[in-house]
Amino acid sequence: MHELPPKNDLLVEFAKERSIRRTVRVLHAKRARLKTEINQLLTHLSLLLPCSEQSGNLRESSSEIILEALERLDDDVFTQLLTEAIGGNKK
Repeated sequence: MHELPPKNDLLVEFAKERSIRRTVRVLHAKRARLKTEINQLLTHLSLLLPCSEQSGNLRESSSEIILEALERLDDDVFTQLLTEAIGGNKK
């Protein structure tokens, strides 16, 4: 039988680099979709909150309620993700 020649190290590195770049493209696309979905989630959550004319800033009030609800969720990673999104939306 024929033996396959050993792969050239350069070809192996090229294939690895190509795979890494492909993975980065997928991760960038997924991150963008997740950011969009999180912002949409925050918008929908703010629609569920009662409107209060007493609070001077409705957006601040809804953010406080969402943050308090997140604290009760007991999921630190998800809480941090949404807290960062809320902070980014305030800017």
